[in-house]
Amino acid sequence: MMTTTLWPPRTRDRSGLLHTYADLLGWPLIMDARRVTPDQAKHRLTSDPGTTVLTTCAGFDAVIVPHNVGMAALVRLEEKTGPVPSFAEAHETVTFLVQSDSAHALQGLGGIRVKTGSGAQIALPPSRGIRWDTPPWKSNTREHQELRTAADLKASLHTALRLYGSDLH
Repeated sequence: MMTTTLWPPRTRDRSGLLHTYADLLGWPLIMDARRVTPDQAKHRLTSDPGTTVLTTCAGFDAVIVPHNVGMAALVRLEEKTGPVPSFAEAHETVTFLVQSDSAHALQGLGGIRVKTGSGAQIALPPSRGIRWDTPPWKSNTREHQELRTAADLKASLHTALRLYGSDLH
C-alpha cells in the first residue's frame, strides 16, 4: 500500500521516494549491506544525509553510460520510443533501467557498464548527487512505467557514442 500522499514524489521528498520504491515498485531498500524499511531509510537519511540508498537489480538491468552520452541518448530515446526510466549521478553518469536480462549485448560498448541480477546493486535518489531524469513510475497515476528492452536503447546509444568519439568495437 502506498503511504506517500504527494504524487508524483520528487527527489527532495525522501519519504515519498522510499515508499514508492518499496510499495509501488517492490524494490528492496539496502543501507549498510542490510535490508531496511522505507521508514528506517528515511530516519537514517535524516541523521546522515550522505548515506546511500541501494536496491538490487533483480527486476531490471541497469545500463550505466558516461553523462554526456546518456543525455544525448535520452533526447533521441524520448523522441523515438517514449520515456525510458533513467537517473543522473553527479554529472558523471546516466543510468537507464531496462527489462531484466536484456542488456548483456551492450556490455563494453564505449564505456557502457551493465548491472544485472539480484547480486548487483545500484544507488537511488535521494542518495547524494543522484536525481531522476525520467522516473520509473507514471506521473499522472500511481503505476510503474513498463520497462523497455536494451535493444530499444541501442541505436540512440550508438549515435550518442559516435558524437562523443567513443569506440564502438
